[in-house]
Amino acid sequence: MHPGDDTIVMEKNGWRVKGIIMVSRSIGDTYLKRPPFLLPASFPTYEKVPDPFERGVVSAEPEMLTRVIEETDKFLIFASDGL
Repeated sequence: MHPGDDTIVMEKNGWRVKGIIMVSRSIGDTYLKRPPFLLPASFPTYEKVPDPFERGVVSAEPEMLTRVIEETDKFLIFASDGL
C-alpha cells in the first residue's frame, strides 16, 4: 500500500502506524483514514505530526477471505485485529 515508506509501521513501545496509533486502538482515529493527513490547529498534539501523505494510512475497508467448509476440515480459526 505504501511501498518505499519504511515509517508506515514503526516499533515505538509496541508496533504503531506512523509511530502514533496501535491498529487495535484505531477506532475513532479517522484523520488517519483519509488523505491528506491533516489536523486542525486546535487539535491537541502530543507528538509532531508528519507531513501530509499521498493517501490514507489506515483503511476502514474490511479485508475478507471466504472458503467453503468441507467435511474433512477439523477446525476453524476466526481472527481479527482491531475490533
